[in-house]
Parts: sequence; structure tokens; C-alpha cells
Amino acid sequence: MVQLSRRQGLQGLVAASAMVAWPFSAQAQDSRPLAMELFLRPGQLGNVQLSPDGTALLALRSVEGRSNLVVIDLQTQTSKLLTGYRQVDVSGARWINNSRILYTLGSRNTDVGFARRGFFSVNKDGSDPRDPKDTDSGVQFVARGAQADKNLVIVAETEGDGRHQALFRMDLLTSRRQRLSTGAPGHVEAWALDRQDQPRACITRTKDMNATFWIRPEPNGEWKALHNWTVHDPGVDLEGIDADEQLYVLHTPAGRDEQVLGRIDLRKAEWATEPLVALQGYDVTAGAVRFDTQGNLRSVFFQADRPRVMHADAKLDALQTAMEKEFPDSTVTLSPDAALRRVLVSVSSDVDPGRYFLYEEGAPLKLVGTSRPWLDPKRLAKTRFFRYTARDGLSIPAQLTLPPGAKPGEKHPLLVLHYGGPHVRAIAWGFDPMVQFLASRGYAVFMPAPRMSTGWGWRHHKAGWKQWGLGMQDDVTDGVLQLVKEGVADRDRLAIMGASYGGYLTMMGLAKNPELWRCGINWVGVTDIEHKFFSWVDYAGSDFAEHLMPHMVGDPVKDLEQLRRTSPVRRVAEIQAPVLLAYGGTDRRVPLVNGLAMRDALAAAGKPHEWVLYPDEGHGFNAPAAKRDFWTRIEKFLAEHMAPRAAG
Repeated sequence: MVQLSRRQGLQGLVAASAMVAWPFSAQAQDSRPLAMELFLRPGQLGNVQLSPDGTALLALRSVEGRSNLVVIDLQTQTSKLLTGYRQVDVSGARWINNSRILYTLGSRNTDVGFARRGFFSVNKDGSDPRDPKDTDSGVQFVARGAQADKNLVIVAETEGDGRHQALFRMDLLTSRRQRLSTGAPGHVEAWALDRQDQPRACITRTKDMNATFWIRPEPNGEWKALHNWTVHDPGVDLEGIDADEQLYVLHTPAGRDEQVLGRIDLRKAEWATEPLVALQGYDVTAGAVRFDTQGNLRSVFFQADRPRVMHADAKLDALQTAMEKEFPDSTVTLSPDAALRRVLVSVSSDVDPGRYFLYEEGAPLKLVGTSRPWLDPKRLAKTRFFRYTARDGLSIPAQLTLPPGAKPGEKHPLLVLHYGGPHVRAIAWGFDPMVQFLASRGYAVFMPAPRMSTGWGWRHHKAGWKQWGLGMQDDVTDGVLQLVKEGVADRDRLAIMGASYGGYLTMMGLAKNPELWRCGINWVGVTDIEHKFFSWVDYAGSDFAEHLMPHMVGDPVKDLEQLRRTSPVRRVAEIQAPVLLAYGGTDRRVPLVNGLAMRDALAAAGKPHEWVLYPDEGHGFNAPAAKRDFWTRIEKFLAEHMAPRAAG
């Protein structure tokens, strides 16, 4: 039986050592705001990973604005840059074994995200790079596999009508593949493999988005349907199979609202009676489970008010306790080598962009890298999580960041910030460069997770269905009014801003509650909900658009009147506050027509607005020049429209 520890004492595990300090010399605090460039500059180090044998670190390093691969040899204390891309970015990387590294490429300047899903591999010394040409699209990495030492990995490839993933064992050096999924149910969208690389669980989905959860009690036996659900029900996510053939799944048991981590004995086809991890008010979400090299459950990661972790391994559990004492009010992530001799300790927080330490038993912690050493945490702003009650009684999660040096009882100009979604987790505690930039300019930043957001239970998500511009909008308004009532926000200096759905939230807020806002900033935002069903949207014609969007957002025929009533482009007459509109010319997630229609409607109605188009940007602005220009416009626009009004 797996036991997840409640952390005990230090038990002599960690050698006594002084707190590892930030790399800043003692000096008088500068009262001037930090330069914008310090927030815009990408982190110099990220995605740091310890090799299985603990002898090297793999990381992504920013080189001339592009993300590239670097390996740090811990024995010789030397680093080697493995790639030198200037037009694309390394979007992800991982150790396959002690010498081989797999990585993916993409470009940040594309219409909806990274342009390429294929992957490449290279040895840690930079030798023998491989570029399998046939993995440019439709092939995804699944697992290292039982024979990773032979450079064999498990991949899934989209086949047929695009709704089925076939499973293969692939040789990274030759690109040869061996099919593993023969005889499996059709239209598989997710797999779980046992420790011998045999598929033992899968999830299938029909065109109408109804799903079935299958298991195979015997490695070469028949598949058995264990659970079915429709688009109206919470589903099942596969987390992996341990050495005892226990399948870990995320699901929402009868009588519960939140998604929990549960287990199924594959051989008996039986669910465990009690969940392994269950949280009140929070879902345990995908990617929670980590196994050791023997296939035993090692750790469970989850998001509550902030990132949390539980360990099944007593040694890791004690080390976690010690590190959290060493780095209070921080997220501490432990990544051990296979033998638990060395542990990479990653530390981050709302004011800490990321530091990386190496732990070895009996030795002091050693700093091996810092993400943004040019940012002094003492000059950054703290973020707190809280909940407030919406007008219909629903509890709404939120985050609030006050300007550095904020005094108790002080009122602040307030910015609502929402990045998008909306059917994703809207907020996550940690370092956010835009939030810190805005706070450094004297603004309080309010980030709510209105209904429809995921991660807070099924009821919270389902309450947002067909509530664009209605309950979802009111949730945000209610939070702002609560902060005004509490004396945190200055009622006369409120603004709303956001991207994608957050851009819609901005425009609809300006139209629905014009008396609240001094100004708004909308980038790549939806302005006419009907456009989400048009053919030029990137997911138009998909099963998701045809069978789920009508339930979540609204039916383009049956709910057409509501969709039009809640489309801000049709409510321009109600907008009073000035708005900054910014769009990308190649955006296919929210096509440019949304911005052009809003701009033209505002102009025709004589409403104050500022327009900017970045022709080569997509769904978000990532090219350094475009991003710098946009942030500069934000700073200037807010300074002009959020200034205190003259007395009298």
C-alpha cells in the first residue's frame, strides 16, 4: 500500500548550512521604478533537469532572445551550448537516458502557438544530432520507455480521421518504429503503459465528444470498458501505472465535486475504495504523479492556493520539510537522481523567478543557476490568494498583488487582469513578469478565476456554461466591488485588461458596466462570439467546436440572440471609457476580424480608442520588438487614463 507522508522532522538529513542568499550586494534601496527592460528580458535559465545518474544538468538558456539547449557537467563545472537556433526556439527538452536528450522545436511568433510538434535528439556532449524528418507533425512523445538506455522511446501518432492515436516504440537514432497498439479500441486520445511498455489503459472519444475509459487486466488480454461519460460530466485522466500494476487516474467520484487522484488494480479491475489524494475546493489536475526508476510512486504534485507536493519516499519527504524551512513562502520542487544521492532543488515564488540548487547529503546547498538575477525580490510585489462570494453565492478564487511598499489601509488604483481561456485554470501563484511590471508602476493587480475556470471543482466550471457576458462577467464585477468596499481599491481609478477571452472580458465589462471603468486594454480579444464558429478559427470544424462549444458557450443557432446580446461589438454605444486595442495579423485563434470590427465600430460611434496592429504576430505578442512596443503603450495608456482626477 502506498503511503503519502505527512512530513516529519528533519531527522538529521540535511547538513547545517546558512541560508543561501540572493546574489545582490548590500546597498540602499532605490525608490525609482524598475526599468521595463528588466521585466521584458527572458529568463536566462529554465526547465533545469538533473540527469538520471546525477552527473549533469540540462537546461534551456536564452541566447539572443531564443531558447536553446545547454548542458552543465557537475563534475567539471563546465557548460556546453548544444544548439544555436536563431529563428526558432527549443520549446521543451528531457533526458532520455544518461547521455541522450530529446527536445522539441517551435517558434513563439506563430498564429496559435509553437509551429512544430516534432522532436529531435542529441547526445549530452553535442554529438550525433538527429532530425527525424517524419516527426514534424502528428507525432507526440509519450514516455521514456522501459528500454530508454537503448534510445527507445514511446510515441503516439495521429492516424485516420485525426481522432486516433496509434502507439509506437521508436528508436531515436534510426526512427524505426514498432507498433504497440494493435487490437486496441478505436479513436484513442490517451494511453497508459505498464513497466514493460504494454498499453494497459486508454481513453477513447467519439465524434460527439462522449468518452469511454478502458483497461486491459492482462498484458495481452482483451480490453474492458470501465467507465463512460458525456460532455456534461467530469471525465477521467490517466496518470500512469506503477510496478504493482496499480493504475493512477484522476476522476470525480460520485458525491464529490472535485477531481481526486484514485487507483485501480488492473489485474482485478477494481477501483480503490478511497482516493489517494483529495482536496476540498481544488481539483488534482493532470501531471500530478511521479514514479521512480523502479516504477514505484515517488511524489504527487498538485495546485491548491499555490503549488504543493506529497512524497511517498521518506527521505524525500524529510528533505522537502528541510528545504521549505530554508526557503519559506516558496514553491520547492525536488528532482532526485535515480539513486537519491543528488537532488536538484528548484525554488520559486511570487517574487522569485527561479533559482536552482544542488543538494548532496552532508554538504551545504550549492547554487547552480538563477533565472533572472537582475531582479531583486525585495523590490518586487507579493501576491496573495483569496476567495470572495459572487452575487449568487458561488465562491470565486482570486489573486491580488499590491504595489511594492503598499501600506495597510491604503487605497490603490486597481487593474483587473485576465489572460484568457476561459475553460482553463485562470490563476496560478508564482512569478509573473507582467503582474510585477504593473505593480511596479503603482497599480494593484486583481486576477479572478470566474466561473468556467477549471481546477476548482466541476460545479465551478459547469456554472460558467453559456455565461459569457453574464454570470462570468458579474463574477469579476463582484470581486472589484468587494475590493472597493474593503478600501483596497480606489473606486475612481479602476481599469480592466486582458488577452483572448480576457480581451472579451475587457470589452464586455466596458459595455456592461461603463460606470466602473476609467479605461480598458484588450489584446487579441474576442469581440463577436459568432466568430468563434466561423471557418477561419483554427479549431472550426473540429469535434470540440461542433459538439462541446455549443454547450459551453452557446449554440450558434438556438442561442444566437444571446450570443449577439453578449457580443461587445454590438454594444459599442454603451462604452464610455477609452480602450487600447492590439491584435496580431496572423492570429487564427481569435482572427483579426474581431479587432477590425471593434475598431471600426468604435470609430463610427466616436468612442475614444487607440489601435495597434502587429502584422507578423499571432495569438499573443512574443517578438521582442513587438512585446516592448506593446508594454510601452500599456504604460503610457494607463499613466494617461488612470491618473488621479483633479479636485473639484
